[in-house]
Amino acid sequence: MNINPKVRKLVILSLLTAIVILLGMPGSPLGFVPLGVITPTTIHIPVLIGAMATGPVGGAILGLVFGIMSLITAIVRPTLFSPAFLNPLISILPRVLFGLIAGWMYRGLMRATKGSFWSVPIVSGAATAIHTVMVMGGILLIGNWFPGMQELTLQLPGLLSGIILLNTLPEIALAILVCSAVMRALRPLLIRSQLMAPPIPKAKEKTP
Repeated sequence: MNINPKVRKLVILSLLTAIVILLGMPGSPLGFVPLGVITPTTIHIPVLIGAMATGPVGGAILGLVFGIMSLITAIVRPTLFSPAFLNPLISILPRVLFGLIAGWMYRGLMRATKGSFWSVPIVSGAATAIHTVMVMGGILLIGNWFPGMQELTLQLPGLLSGIILLNTLPEIALAILVCSAVMRALRPLLIRSQLMAPPIPKAKEKTP
């Protein structure tokens, strides 16, 4: 049965959107894992998969859903940093950019490496790190705008190393492992669906 690639892309995007919403629902410990001061997230993983499988626009849409769920979580399940996440410039905008950047990075690397699968772990790790820089940078720059955040932002440079160690590094490792496994399984389907170009085979060396 021949299905239009756009329809396949829409199906994948819809499924991943549902996963993002389920992970980010208030009360679910799977998307935002509350561990006291830090809250590691797993919602970035379906955003990464969507950006790589459907492109930058799909990544941005999933990032928008991610940001909305982050904003809702900050309201109903507040933590130390929640006052900052009430601002869409911190809770939503970096997540939309995250999806866009991941999609652009993957598309560019796939072209540069002629379809090498190494693009998946590279983009997964790099985009996750960029996401953290954007969010933490936003808190550092405009955190003073929120009641209760003034004292915290003064300590933020010192807290940053601990947050990266306890929060970001596990997120990067998890993103690399899960995205690599999922994209390896999805790759034949994406190629058949014309959502991804097949890898370019290496030229055979000529024997003298």
